[in-house]
Amino acid sequence: MELSTITIESSNFSITPALLPEGYGYLVLRLLISNCSALLAIILNTLSALILYKNPNCFGETTTVFAKGFSFVGIANGFQILLSENVYGLVLTVDHARMCWVLLFFAILTSQLNLHFITCLTIDRYIAIRYSLRYHTFLSPPRAVRIAIAAVAVSVFVTCFTLCDRLLFSDVLFDDNQRICSVIDGNYSMEPPVVWMVLQLLVVALIGTVLPVILVVVVNIYLFVVTVGHARRMRQSVPEIRFGNEAVTQGGQAVVESLPAPGPTESFLLTQLRIARTFVVVSGLFLAVWLPSLLFVILSKVATVDTRLQTATTLLLNCNPWLNDVVYFFMNKKYRKAARKMKECF
Repeated sequence: MELSTITIESSNFSITPALLPEGYGYLVLRLLISNCSALLAIILNTLSALILYKNPNCFGETTTVFAKGFSFVGIANGFQILLSENVYGLVLTVDHARMCWVLLFFAILTSQLNLHFITCLTIDRYIAIRYSLRYHTFLSPPRAVRIAIAAVAVSVFVTCFTLCDRLLFSDVLFDDNQRICSVIDGNYSMEPPVVWMVLQLLVVALIGTVLPVILVVVVNIYLFVVTVGHARRMRQSVPEIRFGNEAVTQGGQAVVESLPAPGPTESFLLTQLRIARTFVVVSGLFLAVWLPSLLFVILSKVATVDTRLQTATTLLLNCNPWLNDVVYFFMNKKYRKAARKMKECF
């Protein structure tokens, strides 16, 4: 018997395996990967938030404000994955229409929060590298907090605006006979006005997707070029030169010279370049796991797409919340040291 044909119903709930083109094994594999990703996201982002709270100098006080916000978004994303994957994949409650709206709202909201906090971190790194002498004038910690609050407000606004047309022009919310995915597919009871569709395109497409993605891509390419260029210049300099009274190799013979230590400006810039390198990798991984899901949504509007591709892009997207913490650990020495100290506490 095919599991996809089984439905268990009672007066309070119904259990219907959904999205099962490959049968029971497909469902178990999807739930296993999704739940592991969600638990990793919750655990690692909670630890990351604690580390950054106790050690705000891992990335600098201003950058840490955005990094902590990003960690809280990762925790929320983990809970959203747990709820949406288990409900969408296995259990449909009697009031599943309202449940679907809740899941859809938080799925879009966490995606928007991730994108806008990545944008904040990208702008922060650009200012730190491009205007290093005036960095603390442009971005003080209190100003960073206000920017983070604005990023949350914009994310909520875009999410609500995305779903407004369903509330105004669709009766799916009140149709208990529809499957849970019908809200996402969208069955309009009346055609939305052209003006509304244009407004939604401007808000959702431009503010919610296009502008942040273009900004993240362009600025991170610039940061990547700057960090790679700096590393290349360091390798092409006199070999084995170290600051202070250290041995310097010249023509195969060791001589002793007194070289000036780097000044505060050079030291600050070197630190910002190292931090920028970390967040370039974070941004690149985010785009690598987020863009396939976005492309799937666009393609599904104009053509029929295999559900296995949808599952693959969803599972890939679910890995995003915990990848950041792994990058922090391996690419930031202060973060790694703080994490090891926290490990000793346990």
